[in-house]
Amino acid sequence: MTPPWRLPDKVHALELRLTPTGVQNMITLSVEKVKCGGCAANVKQAVLAKDPQAQVQVDVANKQVEIDSRLDGHTLATIVSQAGYPATLQA
Repeated sequence: MTPPWRLPDKVHALELRLTPTGVQNMITLSVEKVKCGGCAANVKQAVLAKDPQAQVQVDVANKQVEIDSRLDGHTLATIVSQAGYPATLQA
């Protein structure tokens, strides 16, 4: 019998995502002014300044930014827009 404090041998990993103020959300933004790697780095830096745990993926070719963050979509769009890259939340 497995002790109650020990995971069964079949379990290799268990990931828990805990956030202090909310649940992580995957948000996609359309950002027309993202044209190069420098733009992508600026967008990523702006988001990480407000949510250091966020995961940010910038697709320059499609002018999209995917963000996994505890912040809501409207807040993220505002952060990116204020960094000089007007952003709209995709449905």
